[in-house]
Formats: sequence, C-alpha cells, structure tokens
Amino acid sequence: MQASRQQLGETLEVSSRAGAFEAAQRFNGVWARLGRIAQAAELPTRARERLAKAQRLTTQLLATLTFFFATLPLQVEALALPPELERALVEQLIPALYLERVAARSTLAEPRLTDCAR
Repeated sequence: MQASRQQLGETLEVSSRAGAFEAAQRFNGVWARLGRIAQAAELPTRARERLAKAQRLTTQLLATLTFFFATLPLQVEALALPPELERALVEQLIPALYLERVAARSTLAEPRLTDCAR
C-alpha cells in the first residue's frame, strides 16, 4: 500500500509537468494496482466503494490540477515580485496555505481538537 501511495504522489507530480493525458494514464495504472491490492486484501465493501468513488473523481482532479498549473504562473507574474519572492510564494507560501486549508477540513477528531486548543 505504501508503494501505491508513493506512485499516486508521483502521478500528481507528473500531472503538474506533463499533459493531463499522461497523468490520466498513470492514474489508470494506480487505480488498477489499488484494485488488485483491495481484492487481494479482501477489503470490506465500503472500503472498495470509497476507492471506486475516488477513481470516479480522477477526471475532476486532473481538470483542477491542469487549471491550477496553467493559471498559477500568470497570477504570480502579475504580482511583479522579485524572483526570490516569486519562488518563495510558489514553493513555500502557496503549498503551506493549501496544507493549512486541507488540515482545517479534516474529518478526524484529533486535528479538530488541536485547532480548538489554540
């Protein structure tokens, strides 16, 4: 399962550098492998349904990534920042803000409790 997570991460990275078609092909490979793993592990029906739902959302994910990586350079360039600030914005600030937003939406109780303690 760890290898599949790594492969999924690599697929997301490829989608930012390559076309959506190549990324979609890699995702198809990931989904096929996860399907085999789920079957071999005899995962419960609910878990397999969640995998199927995630697979159905692949097209939307790729469309979002394509839009994001197409518009990001234009938006950053419009700010007319010095190159070092531009790099910090793209490599550090934007990813940090994204992770903060995702963490806030967590469905796990522990992260929400940590946020409440602040």
